[in-house]
Amino acid sequence: MKPSRQIACLLALSFCGALASQVLRPNPLAWYESWSTRVEREALAAGLKLLPLSEIQSMVSTFTHVFLDARPEEEYLAGRIPGAMNLPTHAFDEVAPQILPILLPDQPVVVYCSGVDCDDSIQLGTLLIQ
Repeated sequence: MKPSRQIACLLALSFCGALASQVLRPNPLAWYESWSTRVEREALAAGLKLLPLSEIQSMVSTFTHVFLDARPEEEYLAGRIPGAMNLPTHAFDEVAPQILPILLPDQPVVVYCSGVDCDDSIQLGTLLIQ
């Protein structure tokens, strides 16, 4: 078989594999929407409230809310909202027993991650609601 035919066959097989993966995923990747739009849609579907930056700045300055950083510990240590506690989504089962007992039941919680393209905060918010 010629190299050009081999390349064409590999491309066709790759495309078929990607298409099958997309069809079989429980939450398929969006073909046409931006990732940040998808993240926002999923947050609202999970019952999570999205907050504007101005409201968050007010909460930080008045200490009215607990802030949970859903990012990995390395990112948390590199910089975070003052007073935020690290509860990384990928290590929830390990870290949650240390964090959850110190939260008060009626205390409002804000969960955040690295930006509009990050869905770690949605995952953590969903875990906390359950």
